[in-house]
Amino acid sequence: MIIGLAGGAFTALGWLEIYPPLCGLIAALCFSYAIKSSTPYLSVYIGGVLAIGAAFYWLIGTIESFGGFSLIPSLLIYLFFVLASASSFLVAVYFYKGLPSFLPRVAISFTAVELLPYLLFPWKFGHLLLEVTPVAQLASIGGASLLTFVLFMFAESIVNKRAKYFIISLAILSIGFLIKAESQNHLLNVTVVQANVSTEKKRDVLSFVDNLSRYIELTPKDPKSLVIWPESVFQEWIHEGIRFKHQDPRLEKLPNNFIFGSLTFESEIKYYNSALAIKPNGEILPPYHKRVLMPFGEFMPLADKFPSLLALNPQVGQFSAGKKPRVWDFGSFKISPLICYEDIVPSMSRDSVLEGAELLVNLTNDAWFGDSFAPTQHNRIASFRAIENGRYLIRSTNSGKTAVINPKGQITAQLPHFSDGVLNTSVSPSKNQTIYSKYVGEGVGFFSLYLSLCFMVLSWVRKKI
Repeated sequence: MIIGLAGGAFTALGWLEIYPPLCGLIAALCFSYAIKSSTPYLSVYIGGVLAIGAAFYWLIGTIESFGGFSLIPSLLIYLFFVLASASSFLVAVYFYKGLPSFLPRVAISFTAVELLPYLLFPWKFGHLLLEVTPVAQLASIGGASLLTFVLFMFAESIVNKRAKYFIISLAILSIGFLIKAESQNHLLNVTVVQANVSTEKKRDVLSFVDNLSRYIELTPKDPKSLVIWPESVFQEWIHEGIRFKHQDPRLEKLPNNFIFGSLTFESEIKYYNSALAIKPNGEILPPYHKRVLMPFGEFMPLADKFPSLLALNPQVGQFSAGKKPRVWDFGSFKISPLICYEDIVPSMSRDSVLEGAELLVNLTNDAWFGDSFAPTQHNRIASFRAIENGRYLIRSTNSGKTAVINPKGQITAQLPHFSDGVLNTSVSPSKNQTIYSKYVGEGVGFFSLYLSLCFMVLSWVRKKI
């Protein structure tokens, strides 16, 4: 059990930004030992509980501030999240035992469970390798799942003294050194504004005007670049059908050539957390509606079946979810928005790129996480969307981490946490598609899951014969 706890501890340390690649490797080695111990289920599960509980400790405060719950209910929700999410480690052990010994069983099983649909926060062991830039480029072929697979195959080959898989893992890792970034041709100037509005002021109706004024004050007059504000800066309701600024006097004070977060409505019962775009001529493009809503903040789970649940927390919104990606054509470039933690969901960015997006932009408000590691963890996972799709990712946040990430996953410009400021930089739109975008997607993870399920079914059949 100790080796499992060590695996969990090093996983957590990696997510707490303490030498993430090294901690990720040690964690993989520990779990590769623990899974073949005399008590694999207990050892690996305890490690999973420690990993998730310690790495994502900030969920307690987020549930309190964003969901509006008191401390005890927040702790209970957090505990349920940790125990339920850690059950994926149990599934990994189960898959491992069903796979034939000639396969890299640890690599397949741990890669497979990262795609289990009930996991609320889609983190992967492969994300811890971001700082090893050449290795991280493998994500442009097989996503972060490929990095998880290679990491565990390398660790497993050492633990089990399997020279064949040691050589194969090194061969795959070496491919990353051969991947070259696309040369930058056309440069687009961008201005990203971060006003650092507190969560208290974001929720205070009387502060809505002042909050908006702060963003207007920070925004350069007559900017010669694309201006970007974060999620829900405009806190008054805008009808989703509006197509020109002059149709709504409230919008006249906003700049053109502009992307910003706002609240929109379609009817009295259908309203959205949205991103809007204003072209240089004042035309408003069709809005993007957030598709992945935050439970306990933007909607109450199961409230449609049990309306009495809304009484538990009257502050919870009942937003509607968007249905599809949106690619805005500004003429010289095409850009696709993602809201809040949608940039940690790999398929959403890939869908945008397949729809023609040449740039990705994320509008978010990570102030709900407080002074924690959450914004940095969010940025770490989001960085893989840039690598996977070969696109610049512009992350516009209210309080940090506002940053521009290049197609290698490297931060090229950023603003400090919990400060107001303006980020002026350049990005390069791209039309090229990576192997990940065009062909593979999450195929590595799904193949691992499919293989694990096939051998699991085969095992059941054999037992019944």
